[in-house]
Amino acid sequence: MNSNANLANNTPIINKNGLPNYKKYVSSTSLNCEDYLCKLYIENKDNNKLLLENKGSSSKKISDQEFCIPKYNEYFYLNKNNYTIPQLKSIAKEYKLKIGGNKQQLTTRIVTFLFFSNKATKLQSVARLYLQKKYNSFHGPAFKNRSICVNTFDFLSMEDLVDIPYYQFFSYKDNDDGLIYGFDLLSLYKLLYKSSGPIKNPFNTKPLTSDILTNFRSLIRISRLFKMPIVTEIKDDPPIVNTLNQEHAIETRTTQLFHNIDLLGNYSQSSWFMSLNRSQLNKMMRELIDIWQYRAPLSLETKRAICPPSGSPFTNFSMTYIQTLDNFNDVRSQVLNVLEKFINTGIDRDSKALGAFYVLGALTLVNNDAAQALPWLFQAVCYI
Repeated sequence: MNSNANLANNTPIINKNGLPNYKKYVSSTSLNCEDYLCKLYIENKDNNKLLLENKGSSSKKISDQEFCIPKYNEYFYLNKNNYTIPQLKSIAKEYKLKIGGNKQQLTTRIVTFLFFSNKATKLQSVARLYLQKKYNSFHGPAFKNRSICVNTFDFLSMEDLVDIPYYQFFSYKDNDDGLIYGFDLLSLYKLLYKSSGPIKNPFNTKPLTSDILTNFRSLIRISRLFKMPIVTEIKDDPPIVNTLNQEHAIETRTTQLFHNIDLLGNYSQSSWFMSLNRSQLNKMMRELIDIWQYRAPLSLETKRAICPPSGSPFTNFSMTYIQTLDNFNDVRSQVLNVLEKFINTGIDRDSKALGAFYVLGALTLVNNDAAQALPWLFQAVCYI
């Protein structure tokens, strides 16, 4: 690094705002960024006086027992105390600075780094506070009070809004009806990026305005900047093997599902599911959703144990969507996707067994054979 005298002889190039222009300045000199910051620091009148003043006998010598690495906001210790060269090199190593040069050069290099780092930390704190406020506002008016939303559950995952993690929640107020709607980020993300036409609110079928979509995209960006564990993509369910016809594939999946249920200590028959017609399938799913969300006293922790990590087996499932499917086997496939999450994804055997309990319980409400085979289970889940 250049000596202090050499630094003082160089005059920085000033930009139109009256600030030193680093890019132009370093191109006309041999200074690097570190030297440039040192020059800015010591050219300040007060800092220069502080750095270059003769410490004399008044400065305190620091013994090895008393020595400790100064923090960013303790840069003045370098001028107040009389550190030895080995101590200065230890400080420089701690902050990954060059350790070459004489005592004055080491002191200048360290105090400059600590001084500007302290200023930068304060600026970063202000910037982060600003981003935090924007992050909170982008979540919408229901961020801290989900009860003001007109809908109580997410349209795609069917999960209660109160159970959606704060970082995964988005809401907005409709300018026309004045109502507030809440969503899971994943559901709205899929709606936004997988819809070919205008993006509409599934609850009132009104198009989402550009301001709403802008806030939503901004929330995604800031969440990623803050490294929030947001979920915007779910791995697609494996496609049906092309070599099998769809009917055979459904039968195969159903047989395997009920085999797994029996392995968990239950008695079941795959025909209970395969014999259901479309209306019965719809009723079964409505019953299962109601059991999961309201009738079963399940904590969020238990739900996440049955269906990790979100705790919602109904992600990617929509009652509205299956009503639009013409192919009955497509409806069966959508339902099987949900049932397989209940049975196969639990974190341990007990969690899987509990998931099987609710699946069989819902089946007893729509299939007489299941109800007769498992009367105790039918009584446990039925309601008046």
